[in-house]
Amino acid sequence: MTESGKNDKKLEHHDKTSFISILSSLAAVEGTFNKEEQEFLKKIAREWSIKEEQLEEIFSAAPSEDLTIAEDEEERIDQLAALIGMMMVDGKIFDEEFQFCSMIAKKFGFKKGIVNDIITDILENL
Repeated sequence: MTESGKNDKKLEHHDKTSFISILSSLAAVEGTFNKEEQEFLKKIAREWSIKEEQLEEIFSAAPSEDLTIAEDEEERIDQLAALIGMMMVDGKIFDEEFQFCSMIAKKFGFKKGIVNDIITDILENL
């Protein structure tokens, strides 16, 4: 199982780059894109065989909220967990990041409060 989720083989290349773009947008939402966030994205990109050139294009592109929503609920949970991991990777949770994750969770069809639930689970398991 990869850090980005055990179902990553189900994702098509377009879906993977789309999701990396969402992660990149989350990283930039509070105004900075720090080293921890960049390394987190690079690790996921390597796991998904996304070339460094493609990753650089994603980094330099305008922020995106366009996401192909997976039909599989487990895949959506893995993606939301990756988003929350991205939000928490630098040890800070900014309100803008939290709102962004909550917006994506809503698009995925999850109940209100799921982001808090996942954060609590992550913190309890540290």
